[in-house]
Amino acid sequence: MSLFEELLRFDADLATLEADAVVRYGPEARAARAEHPDSGVPEDVLTVGLVGGTGVGKSTIVNALAGLDVSRSSARRPTTDRAIPYVHRDRAELLDRMGFIREHLSEARTLHDVDALRSLVLFDLPDIDSIAEGHGRLVEEAMRGLDLVVWVTSLTKYGDRLLLEWIARHGRHLDRDNAVFVVNKIDQIDDADPDAAVATLERRFRGLVAEALGSSDDAGDDLAVFLVAARDRAGGGANDFPAFARHLFRERDDRELARIKSSNRLADAERRLIHLRGALDLDRRTARIDEEVAVAREALTRELDDHRVSRELDRVLETSPVPGRLADLHYRRSLAGWPLLSHLSFLASPFRRLVVLLRQLHRLTGLEEADLRPEREEVSPLIEALEAVQHARRRHRSRRASLELEAGFAGREREVLQKDLQRFQNECDLALEGALDEERRVGAPSGRIPAWRRAVIWAPLAWFPFLQPLVLELLEPGDGSASLLRRLGARVAQIAGATHLLVSLLFVLLVYLGVLLVLRAAAFARARRQCRRHLESSSWRTFVQRRLERLALEDLDAEAGRLRAEAERLDDLETRRRGLQARIEG
Repeated sequence: MSLFEELLRFDADLATLEADAVVRYGPEARAARAEHPDSGVPEDVLTVGLVGGTGVGKSTIVNALAGLDVSRSSARRPTTDRAIPYVHRDRAELLDRMGFIREHLSEARTLHDVDALRSLVLFDLPDIDSIAEGHGRLVEEAMRGLDLVVWVTSLTKYGDRLLLEWIARHGRHLDRDNAVFVVNKIDQIDDADPDAAVATLERRFRGLVAEALGSSDDAGDDLAVFLVAARDRAGGGANDFPAFARHLFRERDDRELARIKSSNRLADAERRLIHLRGALDLDRRTARIDEEVAVAREALTRELDDHRVSRELDRVLETSPVPGRLADLHYRRSLAGWPLLSHLSFLASPFRRLVVLLRQLHRLTGLEEADLRPEREEVSPLIEALEAVQHARRRHRSRRASLELEAGFAGREREVLQKDLQRFQNECDLALEGALDEERRVGAPSGRIPAWRRAVIWAPLAWFPFLQPLVLELLEPGDGSASLLRRLGARVAQIAGATHLLVSLLFVLLVYLGVLLVLRAAAFARARRQCRRHLESSSWRTFVQRRLERLALEDLDAEAGRLRAEAERLDDLETRRRGLQARIEG
């Protein structure tokens, strides 16, 4: 990408940022910009305009530069009604392609054959202090396409306020290296020591111009200032006219030509960036957003300390599915530590489904009662807390009318707040489940089954079907009709019977069901203790407060994000401008 193409893209991005700033902050965010139209002028041709007031000798300077009568000079002022061009005969067709000035050109186009001026197109512009309507506007429009501007004044008008105002208003759009300042008619100095008078005049004029350009602490030593007597083009003494002519006519290589044509745009872009940064005033806006955020956080902390809000949070989290999921996990892991029970967990499944159905029915019943009694419906304490924060913010902003925050804050409707709180509850569920992951991993079974658990499980299987009948037979005294061996054999036969096996199976299942229900109840109790312990921790309160702050301050967060994005765009444009400046200077 060429330097000029990159400069055009940079200018377009800057204009986009200015347009966005105008939409948000008003027209004062846009700086008065110098238009740089694509004039169709070749890269090796420079456009030069003479800008000055009435009677300062602009036309005389043009005539002196050309050695011909290019512009009319007369005691009747103003004598230049339109822009008078002075162009080499081989470049005459360029005048028809210069859109920035074409409609303001004089019909008398002056052509010449001076080779020293082949790469320059000179324009003698109307007087900036002319009383004729439209002259000032014509000069302003013509300056849009000038590569070099020659500011012309005279011995008696070098301190003229109007000229300095023009330099301040339009000179800052240009690179200082692309401006030439000429004080004409110094041959009219009447002083015993003319050289000292000229030196004093130059020093004063440099200081005035430097101040007009915004460099009050600069003496203007780097400015191209020439004190001339244009009617004496040969020069001599304090007359710098020959040096002035050489400065304009000197041979310039391609790099310098590119610098001249690009630096005006870049200088104007730098000024616009400075103005935009000042208009956006990002530091002040960010500080005031931080102040309002602090007020809202204080109000929210105060509301969270309300016991009603605490109870509401407890209610929200009690209805969360997380404790149930955690209890199921504990239940499944506890079964892995018991022999056989992991294969019999289905025994408690119907009871679990029944509990879930009862809970759902209770919730539905509660909703129906709320619908039947709308006049008694109470507003959620959480909604009241958020509305209290909004009210505190509005009151704070009314006390500080100069806050000028563009993030227009408006209280949300309660329906929207209800949706926000539902989202908040979902986030709480996810956060609670994530926070308990570590405890889940710590609570994993070791794989070893204690002996007492084996005894609890295998005892019913051995006792009622087998051991209990045999022990009973051994303990009961016989009637003497049969031996102990015969009685034990009869009891074993009875044990093998279908009825006894069925009764034994039902007994074992009832025992195991009781064990499963006890384990499930223990798992739910453990899950509730874990959740309650976590919900009472400071980390959980911090999490809740941050999430509620995000709900209450999302407009300010969005505004802060926009400010950060604007700062990044400004910094990026400034970095690109410096890169372009380095390419131009390199």
